Amino acid sequence: MPVPVPVRIVADTNTVLSGLLWQGGPPRQIIDRARAGTITLHTSLVLLAELVEDYQRLAVLGAFNHMPILPARQVLDFITASTTEAPRNPA
Repeated sequence: MPVPVPVRIVADTNTVLSGLLWQGGPPRQIIDRARAGTITLHTSLVLLAELVEDYQRLAVLGAFNHMPILPARQVLDFITASTTEAPRNPA
């Protein structure tokens, strides 16, 4: 019987923000599966910095007025706890 290969995903900033902020849809499914441990999210310091910057910019613009939001620090903590740094391309 073949051994299942773990699913590893590098999610872009828009996917992560959408998955954290809105119920339903593929972005939320990715976040839920990462929380459940059925997939592994990979990221980089550049993507994490972009995530925090975009999240804070959207909060300042009032994009989240219709929903309770987490402080950017909590979002970053979740992402860093749920991800590993993407391996560098050896080429």
